[in-house]
Amino acid sequence: MTWEPWMTRCALLFGGMAWWMLIGYGLRDLVVEARERATQTGETMADLLTQERTACACDACRAGCERIPGWFLPGEMEQAAALLGLDPAEFFRRHVTVDYWADVERPVFVLRPRVVTENGGAVAPFASSFGQPCGFYVGGRCAIHAAKPYECAVAHHDGIDGGTHEAVTGAWAGHQDAVASWMGRAPDVPIMNMLDLLSAGLRGGDAP
Repeated sequence: MTWEPWMTRCALLFGGMAWWMLIGYGLRDLVVEARERATQTGETMADLLTQERTACACDACRAGCERIPGWFLPGEMEQAAALLGLDPAEFFRRHVTVDYWADVERPVFVLRPRVVTENGGAVAPFASSFGQPCGFYVGGRCAIHAAKPYECAVAHHDGIDGGTHEAVTGAWAGHQDAVASWMGRAPDVPIMNMLDLLSAGLRGGDAP
């Protein structure tokens, strides 16, 4: 039997669907663990802010800027706005995307810089943002370096996020009203469609 192009497309589609189903089952446990970690260990915002921060001077750090931005901790967006001399509400509308840790029953929404293909002040579209550079990454440099997001500031060099998504999710879990206030409504996780799944498969399974 000859392998036809439509067979490749179907394989990518069903492979993407299976991959996202597995991710969906695992994310609920991960976000619960993040909340429990923040509660049981007494990890506070101050604890997170005292972690050693990196200088964005190596290829490993810059690769993150070219792929997708890190997440802010609560209160950091306002610091970045002040750095640029902007009102936080204007900064949010122009430069910030609402991302999420997609727990099935109760997602946790977070803030991050938008990527170049996104509009500010909106929820991140499903899958399509991955692999896109940060809107503040200009000429190989971060335009808000002095007030960059927590995840960028403590970037790890081991090829994984080093647990920062879990830590930041735990920090944002008690600030969901603030996210809704910036948006002017309660945010919703985008609904997946077939094009999203195919896009995720073609991108090799990148995930939030």
